[in-house]
Amino acid sequence: MIEIVLPQSPAEWLAVIAALVTLAIGLGFFLAPRIVLARMGLSGSPAHPEAVGEGRSSFAGFLIGLPVSALLFGQPDIHAAIGLAWLLASGGKIINIVVDGARSMSVLVRLALATALAAICFWHYGLPEFAFAVPQLRADWLVDAVAAITLLFGLISLALPGTALSIMRMAPVDVGSVGEVRGALAGFYLATGAVVLGGGSVLMALALGVCWIMTGFGRMIAMLSDRANNVFNWLSLLFELGLGGLVVGVVLGFIA
Repeated sequence: MIEIVLPQSPAEWLAVIAALVTLAIGLGFFLAPRIVLARMGLSGSPAHPEAVGEGRSSFAGFLIGLPVSALLFGQPDIHAAIGLAWLLASGGKIINIVVDGARSMSVLVRLALATALAAICFWHYGLPEFAFAVPQLRADWLVDAVAAITLLFGLISLALPGTALSIMRMAPVDVGSVGEVRGALAGFYLATGAVVLGGGSVLMALALGVCWIMTGFGRMIAMLSDRANNVFNWLSLLFELGLGGLVVGVVLGFIA
């Protein structure tokens, strides 16, 4: 049974502040994708302006799903995964600055924020513990397959940001903005996939499913609100809900 207990002291609030800030950022993408993505120098491609709705799905899904899971389940390794995600996001932003030439004040502020959130998580929860093992059951293979897909998209976003934008049918407004997906987007996909593959708890695996379901839910809203009711988004929706449903089904025992 999930019990919601509000923090009672400043120290307890500090322990969850990274999750709360992450959730607020995710809600920003979900509720106002056009504004938030414009601040990052991203938009839908000329042929697909409706792709701005990716802010509600691909960008917001993990930034909402992971902190919500951390706050509801109270599992330390989920909070640690958030810290790892922000650490990887910091590294991605540094690459964005050095390689892509993005040196605006907005980029520097977001780098500082990502670094601060990572530090807070590591102070309270440390680094996630990794213990890679070969899955013994078919259900475990299914969860690891979803985690591997998640990790792969994170790697593409980090190493090949232009390809990641093309997959989402988005485009940078300027040259430096092409590397924006190296930050939080890559960080959260990489961290979530890696922690689950590295032997995370059952609730961490459930958090992975929640993230994909939230991504699919965001896509549904985009299809309704951003004129994105097309074949690409229907296929993406089925894919995302399929991944999330698969993990949740395994964790809850519906898939043996």
